Amino acid sequence: MLVGFVLALAFPVRAVLAENQPSDERLQRFSAAVDSLEQRLEQVRGALDQTRFDPGELVFDLAFDAHEIADYVANDIVFQPYEGLLRGAISTLQTRSGNSLDQSVLLAYLLKTAGYDARIVRGTLTGEQARALLATTAEASWESDFTALDEAVEDAFGDLSAMKPDAVSLEDSATADRARRAVRTLEDALTAAGVEFQPAQLDASVIESAQDYFWVQWKDGAGRDWQPLHPAYPGLTAEPEIEAYLAEEVPVELQHRVTFSAYLRRREGSDFEVVRLMDDWTRPAANLHGVTLTFSNAPVGIERDGWQELFTEPAANTILLPIFDGAPAPGAVGFDPRGRVIDAMVAGQGNQGATGLFSELSEGLDEAAGTVADPDSPESAFGLDAMWLEWTLESPGGERRTQRRYLLGPHAQRAADPQVGVLPLLTEYTYVVNVGAMSPELLADRLLQTASKSMPVLQAQGRRLVENSGSSALPEAPLPEDFSPLGLSALMERNPLAGRHEIAVRDTPGIVGVRSGLRDAQTGFVAVDVVFNDLLHLTRSGANLRHGPMAAMRRGVWETALEGVPATGRRLEETGRLSTLLVFDAAARQNIDLRVIEPATVDVSETLAPGVAERALLERDLADGYVVVVPERRPAGMAMTGWWRVDPVRGTTLGMLGDGHGSELFEYEYNLINTIMTFVGATLIVTTFSACDDVSGDLQQMCCLVEAHLDAAGGMAFGEVLGGALGGGVALTYSVVDFGVQQVSGRLFDEQQSITPDVVNLGCRELIADKEWL
Repeated sequence: MLVGFVLALAFPVRAVLAENQPSDERLQRFSAAVDSLEQRLEQVRGALDQTRFDPGELVFDLAFDAHEIADYVANDIVFQPYEGLLRGAISTLQTRSGNSLDQSVLLAYLLKTAGYDARIVRGTLTGEQARALLATTAEASWESDFTALDEAVEDAFGDLSAMKPDAVSLEDSATADRARRAVRTLEDALTAAGVEFQPAQLDASVIESAQDYFWVQWKDGAGRDWQPLHPAYPGLTAEPEIEAYLAEEVPVELQHRVTFSAYLRRREGSDFEVVRLMDDWTRPAANLHGVTLTFSNAPVGIERDGWQELFTEPAANTILLPIFDGAPAPGAVGFDPRGRVIDAMVAGQGNQGATGLFSELSEGLDEAAGTVADPDSPESAFGLDAMWLEWTLESPGGERRTQRRYLLGPHAQRAADPQVGVLPLLTEYTYVVNVGAMSPELLADRLLQTASKSMPVLQAQGRRLVENSGSSALPEAPLPEDFSPLGLSALMERNPLAGRHEIAVRDTPGIVGVRSGLRDAQTGFVAVDVVFNDLLHLTRSGANLRHGPMAAMRRGVWETALEGVPATGRRLEETGRLSTLLVFDAAARQNIDLRVIEPATVDVSETLAPGVAERALLERDLADGYVVVVPERRPAGMAMTGWWRVDPVRGTTLGMLGDGHGSELFEYEYNLINTIMTFVGATLIVTTFSACDDVSGDLQQMCCLVEAHLDAAGGMAFGEVLGGALGGGVALTYSVVDFGVQQVSGRLFDEQQSITPDVVNLGCRELIADKEWL
């Protein structure tokens, strides 16, 4: 789903319906059917174990008993080492893991919710105590009972609930085999170059993070004595000296924080200026677990019937407004592809609604254009040189790490190129922030919630199909969040290449996204964007923990192999595909040797990376301290080269392409027809559909509509794959929501054989057959 420029790239719609029923009667029946579906989805959602992700439900389940609450946190939340507050109370419950501070924050929150007094205490463990605490480090356990969920699905959907999907074995999947082959290639290249990783002793920073220790004091009312509770270290015998109390909130200096912003660089004459397009958006990472965040530039300088301008040269006059999280970005600055800017908030003062805002933006940019002395002179005219997004992570120690994503700029095409125009600026970036693993119950809840919220859009699409008209608008309401990054992140967590004694700890926030947009009027694209996904990988030998760089490498290769997931659920013709794994496969077929380059290498030869942008990105990775493994020359048939970047200390590995993004790129052909333009809040939405040429019949056409709605509005193509991988009763929940993408999703693991039975559209088929609205 694109917020500023919505493209239903997945399952298109063709208006072919029976003509023997009045449109109003069909619409009434369809509307009733959708309402019924929404109610049943909510019914299923209510059967999920809410105690896995809702602190209020957990306190109620534990009967508001302080000792039961303390025992739950001590026994069901595992210890993991990292500095500061990363997860907070709710995310610590949802991930079932945390350091001593996060566990203490959860325990204090639960006790206060139950009506007790509680405060957090800070002290310092001895080195021996810290090592004993570290020895308890573990990954969360997800044992779940889905009996109630099974019963709810059967009650809501009848006998169709018997059609449960088969469990998916990630270990035996084609994707895992592909990743294992890539690991062997990478290991062989590094070994031949004399780069070998061995498990190392825990470094001082890990031990120090455990020594900075927190616990809880509580009491049952005024006049009672404070009693200690040690959720992370129940067996602690010698309590540290108290250094500080945290009564109401955790100070900023102890928090992991996430900042997002957007910039452009413009030329005015021969001078260059960087313009901030929005205010910095900063939040504690603990408040963002599983939260979907979206950025796009909304085209606001075109009329409803003038969307074709986006693909023509006059699009240079299109006004773009930064949209973040479904609304104009805080402090948004409007701009055009020539780099002329105006403060959108100032321009919109005194106007009501999007139309007034857009009008003021247009007039403001016209006035700005008048300040250019000679528009025909390249030395005096404005020009847009670059545009980029920035994600910054700030750790409690004050360390800042920033990653840029260019829409236009040094590593992308420029808006000045007449063949590029405005389209790259319309690319949407949808991200999810991740501070730990997610329970199957929480993932199922998010999917069902997304589906329920998308019902108004489904109603609008059904109206279009019945009326056989492109005039029906989407509802003026927030569109549902895209489930794709969340599903991708969850699949990354379920790494089949991990060994029995390996532990992966998320010690800094992860940010994983999907970007999608247009190449031209006929071609759309979707690609994964891994911004941050570093983990602390440990190996256990008895009670001893060591760093596990080889485990980190295998995890990074698995994640890279998964980067094609968002595209596997789309039935359109694949016209282009590029990834690090494909570059290395091509190099092997063409007998191209691999080069291992040590960190801090200054110059990269043109043979290794022919493109200027490729070389710049390779040199940046080397300057940042990574070891790079790259083919000796770009393989024939590859649009750009690819390489593996490897952290020589931790072993963190990621496949990279020459454009600086996550490595898997897909392009699909589709026809832009039946276009809707509408306003949602302050955003002009352009929605496009194409024909379902591979289906016939009214029932199939309607199911195609449902699939189009779910995939475009919520990234539901992940549902069946993820549900099958999670197993148990939760897999059925995904089947109910996913509406017939089982076989297509199966292409992720084996393009020749579906991962699930040939069962189509549990909810869709019941929706149509029983209601008979056609």
